[in-house]
This record gives sequence, structure tokens and C-alpha cells, in this order.
Amino acid sequence: MSEVKVNKVSPRSGTDITLGDSGDTFTIPSGATLAVASGATISNSGTATGFGKVLQVVNGSGGGSNSTTSNSYVTTGHSISITPSSTSSYIVIDYWIPNQSSSTGAGPKFALYKDGSLLKDWSTNYAGYGITYNHHTLTHYHNPATTSAITYTTYFGVYGSATVYIGAIGGMTWYLRATEIEG
Repeated sequence: MSEVKVNKVSPRSGTDITLGDSGDTFTIPSGATLAVASGATISNSGTATGFGKVLQVVNGSGGGSNSTTSNSYVTTGHSISITPSSTSSYIVIDYWIPNQSSSTGAGPKFALYKDGSLLKDWSTNYAGYGITYNHHTLTHYHNPATTSAITYTTYFGVYGSATVYIGAIGGMTWYLRATEIEG
């Protein structure tokens, strides 16, 4: 095997460089980085593989509502289960939830639990949204490293002193989605 060490490769004429021949494989070793400068473009005129394709999507939605006055997290009653097909897969959880607070200066906070344990605290202070109808879209990217079934459950609580209502408010529906991405 030969090795060529250079700091820069530029085309002799024109603007294109061809690496190898059809059927050749170029390997970037573990620990190496392929950096693409800001403003640069990578285009694909063939078949791209290994770029995190979607393996499965599980959707849940509903029209039920719930409320709490607790500053601690309580379950929303919204959950979804997925069984990853590989231990290297990633799961993207998307949650869209309509909500309302009973007073200004107070608002909802949200969390995501995995099989009963806190996974992601989305406790951004939404206080101040007041008593109008709102919705929040929350996302979490997770590598569970398992092929066993996982149940994700959303929880909510209150910032401040108020009653927070979630779910079927003003005719809106909540949505919870788990998407498995190839790792």
C-alpha cells in the first residue's frame, strides 16, 4: 500500500477533482474528521447510505385533557412505546401539546420520562404566556442502546401559582411521535 502526504489537492484545470474509479471505496478512519467549510456544498449524484435513514415511526395523539396546580411533575397521561431495531439506533421524540394557564405570570413546564425515569427536563419557564391558548413543540434526541421496548411518557407541572390545563383545549389535539433513526 502506498501513502501520499500533501496539505492540499487542487485541480490542474477546471474546478473538479475525481477520486478513484467506479467501485472504489474511500475510508475515513475512526477518530478522523471530514470538515465541510461553511458555505460549501456536498452533493450526491449516486446512492447515499449510512446517513441515518428512518427505520420506523410510532405516532400517538388524543383529545383528552388534564390539569394540575402542582409545581412538581405529574403525568400528562400521554405515552408512546417503541422497540428499536438496533442498539445503535437513535430515537427522536416530538411532542406537541396545547395548554393554558389560569393566570398571568404562571405557566406550564414539561418533562420526558423513559420507562418511569426522568430523561429530559424541558422546564423552560413558560410563565407569562397568561390565560390564552398556547401550544408547545418539544423535541428530544435519544440513544437508548437497546432493542427492548421503551415507553416514553410526558409529564407537566406549573411555574408559579395557577392551574395549568393541557390537552384538548380550544379543540386542539396533542401529538406524541417516536422516530427511530439508523445509527
